[in-house]
Amino acid sequence: MKPLRAIRFVVIATIMMGCATSDASSQVDKLEKQGQWAQAAQLEEKNAGEHRGKVASKAWYHAGNLWLDPNNPQRSYKRALTCFSRVDRSKVDKQTANSTRLWIAVLTQLMSEKQKTSVLKGTAEALKDAAAGSERLHPTTPTVPTKTP
Repeated sequence: MKPLRAIRFVVIATIMMGCATSDASSQVDKLEKQGQWAQAAQLEEKNAGEHRGKVASKAWYHAGNLWLDPNNPQRSYKRALTCFSRVDRSKVDKQTANSTRLWIAVLTQLMSEKQKTSVLKGTAEALKDAAAGSERLHPTTPTVPTKTP
């Protein structure tokens, strides 16, 4: 390939990638404005998977925020954590890198606590069932106080 053709190819490819990125970004914005949070997050994840570096990291960060949005009825802490974990913190600004680090810590702690709560609820139900079974085997009779003359 001649040098001029190679340069043209790189320029055209870069422009096309930029158009694809802005097109995907406008689709994400449109879905977000329509309240279709999960679809917007999935499209942003797809966009992130098709790119590298700063573009991908920003897309992963945005997808993580979409999964966490309080208005998202399909909110998913697990998916948000996955997205934030894929952000290359060396490719984004300092504020985004710090925010990503904090979200990872908070979501990890939250998911750990939810798992512990789930285990405790299961244990409480098992103990409740065992107590009910024991009560059926050994019913307690109420004691009636006797009168002393």
